[in-house]
Amino acid sequence: MRRLWIARINAAARENGITYGGIIHNLSENRVYSNCKTLAQIATPDAYCFSRIVQAVTKRGTLIGFYKPLRMISLGEAKDILEWFIPNQKKRV
Repeated sequence: MRRLWIARINAAARENGITYGGIIHNLSENRVYSNCKTLAQIATPDAYCFSRIVQAVTKRGTLIGFYKPLRMISLGEAKDILEWFIPNQKKRV
């Protein structure tokens, strides 16, 4: 199952011009800890949300200063964090 999650994340990441390893590295640099299952759940049905996450973590310093306890985040928390960092996100219909 883990291979499938990684393949889905890698495919979505490459559409955004980054590799799986690159996004995991940038997420950890910015202290956003998630697991493969959660990222795959975001990447597969919600490509727009995933691309916004990639944009947020690849910009240097975007998430610096955000200190969250070291724990895994859920899909809902990931979307809440994204909305907190990128408040001008257009609502999709």
